[in-house]
Amino acid sequence: MKRNLLLLACTGALCLTACTGDSSFPNPTGRGTVRAINAIPESPDVRFLIEERSLGVAGYQEATATARFDDFEYNFNFDISLPDDTQATRIATTVHKVEANRDHVFLVTGDALSPTVTIISADAREFPDGASFFEIRFVHVIESLNAADVDIYLDELVDPPVVVNKVATLSYGEVSTVQDVEQGEYVVTITAAGDPNTVHYSSVSSLYVAAQTQFAVAFDGDANDTGPILVSVSSDAGIQRRLPDAGFPSTVRFVNGSLSLDAVDIFDDEMLTSRIVTNLAHGAASGDIVVSGDTETYRWTPTGSTATVLVESGYTPPLGTHSHIAVVGAIDEWTALPYLSDRAPVSLYAKLTVLQTAVDNDLLDVYLLPADETIDEDDVPVLRALFTPDLTAPLPVKAGSYDLYATALGERTPIAGPLRIDAANGDIFDVMILDTADPAVAALTLLPAP
Repeated sequence: MKRNLLLLACTGALCLTACTGDSSFPNPTGRGTVRAINAIPESPDVRFLIEERSLGVAGYQEATATARFDDFEYNFNFDISLPDDTQATRIATTVHKVEANRDHVFLVTGDALSPTVTIISADAREFPDGASFFEIRFVHVIESLNAADVDIYLDELVDPPVVVNKVATLSYGEVSTVQDVEQGEYVVTITAAGDPNTVHYSSVSSLYVAAQTQFAVAFDGDANDTGPILVSVSSDAGIQRRLPDAGFPSTVRFVNGSLSLDAVDIFDDEMLTSRIVTNLAHGAASGDIVVSGDTETYRWTPTGSTATVLVESGYTPPLGTHSHIAVVGAIDEWTALPYLSDRAPVSLYAKLTVLQTAVDNDLLDVYLLPADETIDEDDVPVLRALFTPDLTAPLPVKAGSYDLYATALGERTPIAGPLRIDAANGDIFDVMILDTADPAVAALTLLPAP
């Protein structure tokens, strides 16, 4: 019996650790590396597992970290989490043998509930001492161009720019051969196959260092990206870089979260001659404003007056993104809070984020209940202990109709709400908690889409 139990234990942990004693499993001859890339637009985060051991989580356009395992055969599993489900949902399992001294990339495409897993393998590179080059492969998973071949160019950063060094022609789902390239600063360009004048994408420049293996994947952008295509580059050292399209600048959206500010104008120059936002009231947000991408200083003044600068703050937006800057705080204690909101929809549920800006009620719980229900002693907050200022991570919400409430920490008597949330799959709800004229009462409001 003891021997049977040992064998069962070894079977469950096959290849994760080597069994000892009387085990009949062979000794490994070497180790290989594995990682996963999520290429499913509008998917939830996907958890990558070897047997039942988690190797990481990847959102759309992301890769898990590289992990090394003995050269055995494994079940590789892929899970997602859905709202109201206590157990993860398994969406795919694939059996694959890890090969010694090989790198295995599990590319997940297709439908979020029934994806296709493509395994891309290549020899692990050993670079000679003093190597001045790196190696790179490209993959085309641009869903909007899934019926089109593309040419991919990798050119050194020069002035004026050139598009001459074609490194691959790819159909959707294909991976290029490995290319050895001298270290340096490069630009990636994607064009229609055979037509360099039809440019789909041209990246910002990025530095590539010697003696590293790079894996570059071309995706559709999502609602968090200003451009329609994004290239993500991950190295064997575990470094991942997002390369937005240089032709689509960053944007900033301004949010007035301070009751004491009243209404403001916003300027982006020291002389207060370049007004970019006019009469931004408490609880309101501007549209997306295109910015340079360099560090800029924004100055908030009373509407119609440049006599006083109420708030002044500098900000450098991440390239190719939609940023927000919210001002919160009591009079003369204002703080500018920059943040990136999550605008990317998920096809399987709605998402809700809460920005807490209330000063009079600066530590709150938030309840999300079925529509027309009130808080009772068995209800649990969906968001607990929100302080000011705070921005929550996106909360997955199952399709349905709900009421949102805020209470003091640990209490069940609402001080804000109900705010009706009619959620459909793919919806995004950005909620802000605000002060009101009554210090004992807060307000919940939905920020409109930009």
